[in-house]
Amino acid sequence: MNLSRDYDAVRSAKSMQDVGQHVFIPEHYQAEDSQELINYIAANPMCQLSCANNSRVLSTTLPLIPCPQNEGSYIGHMARRNPMSELVGSAEELLAVFVGPEAYVSPSWFTQRHTVPTWNYYTVQMRGHWQALNSAEDIAMVMEETVIYMEALLAEEAAHKPWQLATVDPDLYQGLLHGIVAFRFKPSCLEGIKRLNQDKDIRDINAIMQGIAASSQRQSSDVVELMKRQYAEFLSFDGFANERCT
Repeated sequence: MNLSRDYDAVRSAKSMQDVGQHVFIPEHYQAEDSQELINYIAANPMCQLSCANNSRVLSTTLPLIPCPQNEGSYIGHMARRNPMSELVGSAEELLAVFVGPEAYVSPSWFTQRHTVPTWNYYTVQMRGHWQALNSAEDIAMVMEETVIYMEALLAEEAAHKPWQLATVDPDLYQGLLHGIVAFRFKPSCLEGIKRLNQDKDIRDINAIMQGIAASSQRQSSDVVELMKRQYAEFLSFDGFANERCT
């Protein structure tokens, strides 16, 4: 079996058409597994949430947490003094962008087809509508669920003892709740882009992985892990210096 020809067959199996509904996505970069996108958001809830208001585009960085009471929706919050909070419930559509790991790809790493620089990245875009959660009970619920969820994520990764909201002074906590706007976000469209050199020769992909791994870019190890999963069928990863088959 010739590994390069095998990968060439996979690479050419898709057309070069653009498949994004709201996002520019060449088909070979499309992240097709919707559950994978949902899982990514669940593990990385911080996003850039944006909406249009007349001639202005407003944007806020905040976490969107899976809503325990409404499967498939999310809950979030922002400061009441944030101008964007005035649009909760009235904006026609919102865009949440979850930016994953990224790394610059230098042409000096290519071994087969020398061309221009590119960029490897993984990003998820979610569009939808939001609903204000106005009651004191709902606002407290959003804050409590956010803390529980994020503390649990930390505990999954390390020996972390989850922090408890009950340790906060009650008067301080109530004052903080008054300064918060809470909402529920219902997605209508979920799209992902996973750009990992799918249009390149498998030998160049192998060399690119080595180049990224050796670089000082802050997310290089995360990008290499994505590429390992993407090309597990075609490359061995014992130092990923050699192809599995030649």
